[in-house]
Amino acid sequence: MSEGDLGGARKPTDQSLAHSRMEERALARGWAMPQEKREEIAARLLEVISGPKKYRMRYVLSAAKALVAADLRQQELDIKKNESLVSLADAIDEALSAEDPAAPAEVP
Repeated sequence: MSEGDLGGARKPTDQSLAHSRMEERALARGWAMPQEKREEIAARLLEVISGPKKYRMRYVLSAAKALVAADLRQQELDIKKNESLVSLADAIDEALSAEDPAAPAEVP
């Protein structure tokens, strides 16, 4: 197979590489990536990995890095959300225990 013959595969363009770099910078700033986007990247990774060309390795590694970073960031956000919910539950428990225990609890 000659260098000009891509075998049906497309080489990443400057635009797609720039887009990938933009995503990496956004992730570095702590912006979360939606689940749909992570799934789309994972699907593209599978397509690219299954291809024979070596020049795509940089793109694969870049996309894999973005996917892993997005997943880690989402996990961090989930943990923070859970921690804040636990803090809220603790505050509610404290408020309830501070009230008169003989008073019946009213549920609207």
